[in-house]
Amino acid sequence: MAEQFDLELFENDAHQNGIRYWIAHDFMQHLGYESWNTFKSVIIDILPALKDGDSY
Repeated sequence: MAEQFDLELFENDAHQNGIRYWIAHDFMQHLGYESWNTFKSVIIDILPALKDGDSY
């Protein structure tokens, strides 16, 4: 995993098109994930909670 989360780097990687968003594939390594499959499984695991309105 990455040494420490860098908020400034995160903010600088944001895109804007009427809303602010980030591209997971581009940012996964900043979060410490080396493979897309590992990161994708984390995203898939969290989706049900997000749909239910839970927060993390």
